[in-house]
Amino acid sequence: MAFARTPSERLKNSRLEAVHNQIVEWKKNRASFSPEGVYQDFRAVFLPEAAAQQVLVEPAHNAGVRVVFGAATEGMHDGILFLHAPDGDFKGTDIFGLPQEEDPQHLPSKFKQLPDEAFGSDVHRPEEPVPAGSVLFARTHIPPAKVTKDLTDAYTAAFRHATTHILATQFTAAAIRASLAAGHAYVAHDWLCDPTGTAFIAQSYFGVFDIGDTVAYNPLTGSVTLSARVPVPAIIRLLRDNVVVAEAHDWKLDYIVRETGAYRLEASLSIDGEERPWIFSNSITVGPPTNITLPTVQISSNVDFQAGIPYTDGEPVDSDKHKLDLYLPRDQKNYPVLMFLHGGSWRTGDRSLYTALGNRLARAGIGVAIPSYRLMPQNPHPAQIEDVAAAFAWVVRNISQHGGDATRIYLSGHSAGAHLAALLALDEKYLKKFDLSRSAIRGVIAMSGIYDVEKLDTFLVAADTGDKRDASPVAHAHSGAPPFLISYCQWDYFGLPKQARDFTLTLKKNFVAAELLYVPGENHISELVSLGQDHGLLVDTILSAVRP
Repeated sequence: MAFARTPSERLKNSRLEAVHNQIVEWKKNRASFSPEGVYQDFRAVFLPEAAAQQVLVEPAHNAGVRVVFGAATEGMHDGILFLHAPDGDFKGTDIFGLPQEEDPQHLPSKFKQLPDEAFGSDVHRPEEPVPAGSVLFARTHIPPAKVTKDLTDAYTAAFRHATTHILATQFTAAAIRASLAAGHAYVAHDWLCDPTGTAFIAQSYFGVFDIGDTVAYNPLTGSVTLSARVPVPAIIRLLRDNVVVAEAHDWKLDYIVRETGAYRLEASLSIDGEERPWIFSNSITVGPPTNITLPTVQISSNVDFQAGIPYTDGEPVDSDKHKLDLYLPRDQKNYPVLMFLHGGSWRTGDRSLYTALGNRLARAGIGVAIPSYRLMPQNPHPAQIEDVAAAFAWVVRNISQHGGDATRIYLSGHSAGAHLAALLALDEKYLKKFDLSRSAIRGVIAMSGIYDVEKLDTFLVAADTGDKRDASPVAHAHSGAPPFLISYCQWDYFGLPKQARDFTLTLKKNFVAAELLYVPGENHISELVSLGQDHGLLVDTILSAVRP
């Protein structure tokens, strides 16, 4: 298919009706995706010249527009964020430019009948090649007075026609401007089909990266996979440095990266025998590997390190997994204690990998206990949570002998460890085996965790010990639980930001104190590494929450 017709041909009644009918079908059948990552999708427009807010509010609501750039005055009005045009430092490219031709004789009358379809008869072809290092956006093209003299109708059609979807964490001027400058945006002809829910991401060992991000490519740490998803089946093309490297006629595309470069997404729709341009994303840059500086593993002089303490009995083959390490503030008494549970998809990991974390918190006056636990698949659930309960019981009964305050024991975990920490704090049956209640837990700090494992194939449950619903912390949220601090980071693994948001909301609905913390500038691995640093948002928040 190609751009086979002229605007005059597209304005014929039969053509307009065919296009309209297809658009109606897409509206009925488009998939609705809930946000899995850190961003919300805000529909924005860029005015060609300044206009008053009162003229723009109704058209913005009609078109679902949340942000208007180029307004005469700035501010929030009736749910619409009005901003001045981006300043001169903005390196942006209007990808569509002006329409190539119009039909002045027929367009006005057709516009009255089907404004979106008629106004869309002029195909805005993207400028080629797309400039490297430039942020793509769509400047609004307003129908001239000869088409319609009604400003509301004109702006409504223009706002629905070509829109810039900005991906931002918050609906504030600062967040919107920062996301636009970073290229966290895609452009779409919304009149064809609402593209909201479109995703273009890169997944690697370190986390998930979005439009506008840079992801390191290092074959030694695993592949990078680019994935695209759109709400209706489309012609999806993946381009590297403006050259098509993959194509799919589907609602999704996956591509394993083998070369560095700037990758972007284009999607077209087949409608009335033509291929019409729909979505154009900014780039995800796949670059060379970057170094992550690991914090020192040397034990500080004011920290007492005690390794390999057995916390429970078990099979001899599991003896090393039934031990914990202590990091204790030297020459201090009655200090708070944090038990940290490592991640690793319940399949990998060990207490020995977290010396930097234990040392950092202990030198700040917090006692730290880090247990190992039995791993899947040899040991399916509930082996992990049973070990964690045993380790916690050991800490409660023994930490005072080491100078810690048994009434101020906090529970923390990362990734799979966050799941275990949350489950122990919410499902009382595991602590009851040790004659303990969840009141023994002063607070829970859950980092980038999984709180609903029902649909997780990699989570294994022993045949005679319940099901995945029972193994999910979210199923046990009820009042009386200890307070939670739940964090997720900018480049977390796929779905974890949503898990954090949903779990926090569930806790609050069940009258459990819960605070949600977003950590920018970190991925799933660096987030944990940062806990060994002197300062950082996450480590400073933990210190503030645990220290007296």
